[in-house]
Amino acid sequence: MIILLSDFTTNPNMTSSSTTEPAPALPFLRWNWLALALMVAAQFMTILDSAIVNVALPTIQHELGFSRIGVQAVVTAYNTAFGGALVLGGRVADLLGRRRVFVAGMAAFAATSLLCGLAGNAASLVAARALQGLAAAVAAPAALSLLTTTFPEGPSRNRALSVFGVATVLGFVSGLVLGGALVGWLGWRGVFLVNVPVGAAVAALAPRLLAASPPRRVPLDVAGAALVTAAMALIVLAPARGAALGWTSPQCWLPLLAAAGLLAAFVRVERRAPAPLVRLEVLRGAPLRVGNAVTLTLGAANGAVHLLFSMYLQQVLGYTPLQAGLAAAPMGVASLVAGAQHAHVPVVLQSQRHRRPVAGPRDDQPPPSARRSRRRRA
Repeated sequence: MIILLSDFTTNPNMTSSSTTEPAPALPFLRWNWLALALMVAAQFMTILDSAIVNVALPTIQHELGFSRIGVQAVVTAYNTAFGGALVLGGRVADLLGRRRVFVAGMAAFAATSLLCGLAGNAASLVAARALQGLAAAVAAPAALSLLTTTFPEGPSRNRALSVFGVATVLGFVSGLVLGGALVGWLGWRGVFLVNVPVGAAVAALAPRLLAASPPRRVPLDVAGAALVTAAMALIVLAPARGAALGWTSPQCWLPLLAAAGLLAAFVRVERRAPAPLVRLEVLRGAPLRVGNAVTLTLGAANGAVHLLFSMYLQQVLGYTPLQAGLAAAPMGVASLVAGAQHAHVPVVLQSQRHRRPVAGPRDDQPPPSARRSRRRRA
């Protein structure tokens, strides 16, 4: 990890800032390091929080009196708010300034984590989790946007994005193990309270270490934002209701029908909006559509497996929270190893129309075997 960080290229122009907010008085290389560390810490914490709660669910269910089905609301409330507001959060960061929104999001995440840790009953915990998801939806896209604007396009940005991706996987793996340890030592409240000092520190350091971006004077697509936020929330909510009440239940398929209608209305609004929330032409490429579908399927399956696996280990097999976290950790480690080896995996899925790969090496990057053959011929 340190080797990757120290190998970044520098660009003196990156220290420029707006006239309203001065740039940090730090050498570029050091500022580069610390800025990346700050954004990685934010990503690590938000992903860790989504994993750490899974291990604590059986204890939360027992102590707060949740039903077997009702305890899923602790996860669903966060995911629904996070998934629903993610697109809007990215747009707000562009309009109001990425650094300003990032600081506000991290401060709100720390505050809502405190509310979760102090919750005295089931309803207050679910409400606090929804607010926590909204805070994460504000902070996460701002962090990624700050990363891509901090590092110039090329090797330095690629390495920064790699570190950011590693933080995502490590946050998930660490959440499984750390969640079990915290529940065993501090009780379920510890899995939320651990976010408070980290989030507060990130929010306090961000104004000094991150360059400010001036707000964009572009009108907010209010209608599009409302439609896509409601649609995404319903899409996240429907599978949770289906798992709890049955897939033929109206509470499962009615939200999906409503989401389809909202998305159709969203497309219509975006085509006419002077400053659309999403540029629809970006979604026309078949590889992008297929890749998004694969990512959606993988994410949904992965989240469900970890939730059910944790509940099964503790409630059926009698594992302690720490044992359950350690038992689930190899799945996350395998994901980390597989991600590191993706360039050595052949293309496994192609668009039949355009014959462009959506998984495996890029068109401009031949597989390792081809590169070795070229070197031998040379």
